[in-house]
Amino acid sequence: MDAGHDDRGLDVDAVGRHLDVTGSVVGAPGSDELKPDTLLELGVDLLAPAALETAIHFGNAHRVQAREVVEGANGPTSTAADEILNDRGRSWFQTSWRTPAG
Repeated sequence: MDAGHDDRGLDVDAVGRHLDVTGSVVGAPGSDELKPDTLLELGVDLLAPAALETAIHFGNAHRVQAREVVEGANGPTSTAADEILNDRGRSWFQTSWRTPAG
C-alpha cells in the first residue's frame, strides 16, 4: 500500500473526493506517491500509524524521524520498536482502541 504526501500539505477536501472516487488516497491532486517505509523517514513533528499492526517494528524503528509517535491502531508498534523509540528519545503515546472484534 502506497501513500500520498506533499511538503506543503494536502487539500483535505480534494483528498477526500479522490478517496470517494478511487478508494485510495494515492494519486490525490497535489500529492506525490510514497512507499510506506518512506513515511517513517519524513522529518515530521507527529507520526500516527493507524492502519496496520506492527507497522513500526525492529527492522524499521531506527528510521523513524518523527519527534512524536501516536499509536492510532491496535498495536502499530512492536515491543522491540517501542524500546528503540524510547532509547532514541522519541516520544510515543499508546492509545487504547476498541474494534468490533474486541
